[in-house]
Amino acid sequence: MIRHRRNNWNGLMMGVWCSLAGVSLCVAGDQPQWGQRHTRNMVSSETGLVDSFDPESGQGIKWSVSLGREAYG
Repeated sequence: MIRHRRNNWNGLMMGVWCSLAGVSLCVAGDQPQWGQRHTRNMVSSETGLVDSFDPESGQGIKWSVSLGREAYG
């Protein structure tokens, strides 16, 4: 009985470790803050970025979200 529980526990832990190893291999292209973490070089490797935008005419804006007029707080 104890051996059966130990085998289940070992299998569960092996699954957790494999999942964590798989997650660490999935690296996104963006950074958590502007200028990257350590270099602060302020250069993006992305292509097609706009260098200016106009909120009134919508030029240079790809998408927007209406926030509404009511607040609950």
